[in-house]
Amino acid sequence: MKILLSVFLLGATLCSGSREPLMDYDYSGYAVVYGGKFPAPVIHGETRMSDGIPTSLRLDGKENFLTIPGGEKVSLVNGGTLYAVVKFRREKAFGMLFFKENEFLLGYYQKNLYFNMPNGKKFNAPVYCGPVPLDEWCRAAAVVSVKDGDYFVRLHLNGKKTEETVFRALDYKTSNGKLTIGKGWGGVWFLSGEIAILKVFDVPLTDAEIAELDKQSPYRFLPQNL
Repeated sequence: MKILLSVFLLGATLCSGSREPLMDYDYSGYAVVYGGKFPAPVIHGETRMSDGIPTSLRLDGKENFLTIPGGEKVSLVNGGTLYAVVKFRREKAFGMLFFKENEFLLGYYQKNLYFNMPNGKKFNAPVYCGPVPLDEWCRAAAVVSVKDGDYFVRLHLNGKKTEETVFRALDYKTSNGKLTIGKGWGGVWFLSGEIAILKVFDVPLTDAEIAELDKQSPYRFLPQNL
């Protein structure tokens, strides 16, 4: 079903406490809702939505991706949270969810939920979480906290979480790179799957706040063991 939907621009409110998302895109209703501080994304390639309710944005793994206007202002240098309700298709072993040039990424890599940040000039702070259930809806989050120059990263997947990975004195600097959804590092990383919810916070959410977001998901899942 091609996307022929009304679009509403709303001020975002996070129901998890008083936190408000910096970016908040919801494709799960018949009308697409864009909130937070950023406008509607630029969608590259033919745009399609899934049938029925809840709905989702379909990416074909070949040419579809989103560019976030003003996304170069998004950074995890002082901590933050990336959150999505997403379905990764089995047909590809790689798929990018969030990607900011020279700053961070969250995606699917060889059966794992995969997060990385740069240390100096190279992405050299990987964190893995898995297995990712393929062809099924997932709730995925990366939470980054900063304390005394050290970076603490934990990943959440369908109600379970990893232990924090600590990167001491990580050399992470902000950049003017674009923020894209569904694309990173060339064609192999185009996302083949569906997206229902995308959220970015400029603060690290607590476990309870992540759990609250999960409860609000338009899709229901069985918990996965990590």
